[in-house]
Amino acid sequence: MWDWGAYFNLYRTLMQQMVEGANWVQWLFLSIENDDYNLSPVVGLAPFYAACGASRFGYIAGITFTYMLPAIFLLITISILGRRGSSDRKIGLLTFTQIYLFVFMNPSFWAPTLRGYPDVVGLLPLGIATLIAVHWPRSMRKPLLYGLLFGASLWFALMFRRWYAYSIIGIGLGAFVAFSITVVSEREKRNSVAQRQLYFIIAAAIAAGSLAFFLQHNMLIRALTMPYGEMHAAYQMPFEIQAVALIQRMGYPVFAIFVVGTVLGACERNRTIIVCSTASILTYVLFSRTQAPGYQHILPIFFWATPACVYVLMRVNDGIGRYGQGVTTAVVAIFAFVGFASAFSPHAAEKIEPFERVLPQVKAFPLQLSIYPQLMSMIGELKNIVKPG
Repeated sequence: MWDWGAYFNLYRTLMQQMVEGANWVQWLFLSIENDDYNLSPVVGLAPFYAACGASRFGYIAGITFTYMLPAIFLLITISILGRRGSSDRKIGLLTFTQIYLFVFMNPSFWAPTLRGYPDVVGLLPLGIATLIAVHWPRSMRKPLLYGLLFGASLWFALMFRRWYAYSIIGIGLGAFVAFSITVVSEREKRNSVAQRQLYFIIAAAIAAGSLAFFLQHNMLIRALTMPYGEMHAAYQMPFEIQAVALIQRMGYPVFAIFVVGTVLGACERNRTIIVCSTASILTYVLFSRTQAPGYQHILPIFFWATPACVYVLMRVNDGIGRYGQGVTTAVVAIFAFVGFASAFSPHAAEKIEPFERVLPQVKAFPLQLSIYPQLMSMIGELKNIVKPG
């Protein structure tokens, strides 16, 4: 039993309505407007329902291939583009292999996906927003258009899962910090640059605000008035304990690399690292005030922490020869495969237990309940008992 059940049940219900020709579009928009757990994340999984039916395998395969893998490839693209401005050297095959293994084999992206959480879908619009925030200032062309696209991307993340509001604030402030540095660094055309960035920010605010107001009005009012901190008090823990748990999930070596990459990127005014690391840190700080992050909540935090880590890998490979790159590739490969295996296989985790402190401490073993059929039978009986009449 791998998956979290709520969205799996929504997936089966919505897909069945699609097959029967019911008015599922109206239900979808009503759900987006009102529901905390709306239907939008499962709409894109329809092809997998057509191929695999209402099976759990089809549902999880749909999340993996429709959302998670594109998000990973988008993250690899963002990370590689972060090299611009620091080095004109091309990325070799060994360096690319390291980046690919480091990102693709990160168990923190796979764990919520295999559990059936569709929250990874939010990384797609956030990734697009990141690309815009990082690369639009290079040309400053069409600020209104790119501002609208940036704002729309932020709203899509909120539409898919409301808790991405913290990530929206994070990437918004990260972009603002990078924009401010650009203005301060500009000497000849400072007023023009500041004006274009102001147009961008206004357009983004109008796009995100308008979409949220007209399509999620009820949910937005509820989100602004509900005391979520009190509601999630049972999921809260002291900040320092949360921080240690997050570092352990990332892995102590990876966290150290993230710190080095963030400091190095900030010193070199690397826009990609500044935007992403700021967004990652702020997302964690803001979210942790409401509740301790779960499997799915760390997705944007690790997503934006990755470019700083990749930046360090690329800089190290720039300073060593091909033989050294071969050694570092072997080290990254071993770290990636062993960490991935220990996260999902209890047998692998047991064998490498003495070394687990240096690996990402993500444990998402298959859930096995010997009395699962009996529990489902009892649930069915309870549902029949509470039915009206």
